[in-house]
Amino acid sequence: MEDRIHVHIGPAPLVAEDAVRFVTDERAGGIAVFAGTTRRYTDDRETVELEYEAYEEMAVSEMIRLAEDALDEYSLVKAYVAHRLGSVSHGESSVLIAVSAPHRDEAFWACRWLIDRVKSQVPIWKKEKYVDGSEEWVKGSVPAVGSTSNTRFQTPNLGSSHSSGLIIGCYQLEPRLLDRAANLEAVERAFEGVSVDLAVLPELLSSGYFFSSQEDVDSVVEEIPDGPTTVKLIEIARRRRCHIVAGLPEVDGHGYFNSAVLVGPEGYIGRYRKTHLFYEEKIWFVPGDSGFPVFDVVSASGISYRLGIMICFDWFFPESARTLAASGADVIAHPSNLVKEWCPQAMPIRALENHVFTATANRTGTESNGKEDLTFIGSSLICGPDGVVRASAARESTEWIVASCDLSEARDKRVTDRNEIFADRRPGSYRS
Repeated sequence: MEDRIHVHIGPAPLVAEDAVRFVTDERAGGIAVFAGTTRRYTDDRETVELEYEAYEEMAVSEMIRLAEDALDEYSLVKAYVAHRLGSVSHGESSVLIAVSAPHRDEAFWACRWLIDRVKSQVPIWKKEKYVDGSEEWVKGSVPAVGSTSNTRFQTPNLGSSHSSGLIIGCYQLEPRLLDRAANLEAVERAFEGVSVDLAVLPELLSSGYFFSSQEDVDSVVEEIPDGPTTVKLIEIARRRRCHIVAGLPEVDGHGYFNSAVLVGPEGYIGRYRKTHLFYEEKIWFVPGDSGFPVFDVVSASGISYRLGIMICFDWFFPESARTLAASGADVIAHPSNLVKEWCPQAMPIRALENHVFTATANRTGTESNGKEDLTFIGSSLICGPDGVVRASAARESTEWIVASCDLSEARDKRVTDRNEIFADRRPGSYRS
């Protein structure tokens, strides 16, 4: 492994030719290089230079670990990761990444993955020095991680510069009605080259939505966790080293449920059964009996968080998100099949009023039950505890949206120095 990885930090200038020379190899069909350089202006303020400091031993150790992960994750030939310390002038490189791979796609994806993880996880901090004599330690901000041209990235406002962001992705697509095999195949393809910690997929992902008969529903319901959808999602989660929340029609001895499953590299974790059924769902499903569970999750990169789940129309009832937040959820996964326009306007408020991250994965397309059509509005979105939309999708596109989320934002429930959203509640004054 040592002959395939080069890592160093220090004050010496970084030279791209050195990086390319190291990763060049006859087994490689593509080389990707990224150089992060010092710009003169930051938010209209003119800088003199940047200054970097690090916990050097920890930084080198983490950079080696990330390079090893990249070699394994993307089948790389070689990887080169270097970072400057001390003063870095305009136009000079502060960080240099180079990778080689048998194919160009893996090289592009791995290069993006490495720079994002270096910025979020390696204990190196940046001070900006301005021409007016002022100085400022800059908080970290990490672009979202993904792979394909149909992935939208949003740069969130993270907390401390050395915090590690949880990478959340929502995949928006048009499932085929009553075609589980095609839908699972589409999802499996969608995960190729995508690196996220938590992936949220739409409601009733495996089956489609607008059923026309009892026979339709009978043909697509399945058990959890032994049914084909959960088994396939576990396979994907293990291969991609992520956690997945996705919707499917569930059957057990008590009836049919509109459910969502949570799986990870460790296998099946749990399920949620939809509480508030919408429109003709009331014909086919019984209301959920799971309550609103919150799950303890540890990402493959070591980030611990608490995950709540609600499904589609649950959003309409503020008690759903509030129950999850009051139970300690940092993140609410929200698989959806939205047809009304209201939800994308409301979810930033749900996130704000509970100080949590929300990830709404909607679907696209039109389905018919033979009597009427339903058109789904797309517009998937990830919202932060500040009520700001961190990433959003178009109405009709098949795409990933991804955002990096600093969980300390969700764990700070203060509104002012004198107000905290749960401590200030007065349940005795409310009616259920």
